[in-house]
Amino acid sequence: MKELINNHWIFVITEYSNYNSGLKETLEELNREHKWKIGLRTQNKQQLKKNDKSIFYVSGNDRMYFAASAVLNSNFINERDPIYGYVRLRNLCFFDKPVFTKPILGNLDFIKNKKHWGLHFQRGIVKISKRDYDKIIYESST
Repeated sequence: MKELINNHWIFVITEYSNYNSGLKETLEELNREHKWKIGLRTQNKQQLKKNDKSIFYVSGNDRMYFAASAVLNSNFINERDPIYGYVRLRNLCFFDKPVFTKPILGNLDFIKNKKHWGLHFQRGIVKISKRDYDKIIYESST
């Protein structure tokens, strides 16, 4: 029997990522509803599968850190909404302390261009390796 391989993702949160909600409201809604809205034009959305693992990254001028993790509890769902679909989440865990990007940049393989590393977070969903996922999770607990 073939073992299922789960993907690992970064979901990027910006002030406008949840369709005009502020950052605080976006995180509160995430915590309350355990689902993540995804724009219909967002790349990689169809690759999202139940049991994949995700990390939430907060971007912006004064914010550049990993804030939470979750396991996807659904594939991508679109219920005929013209703007967005979503994935359901389980095991949502907000990190006790943010994991800032700059101190761990050198240890993250998915960031190829260390000088212009912010470019790697300009998409709503970023696929990463299990190794990078594990590094970020480790940093969240130290």
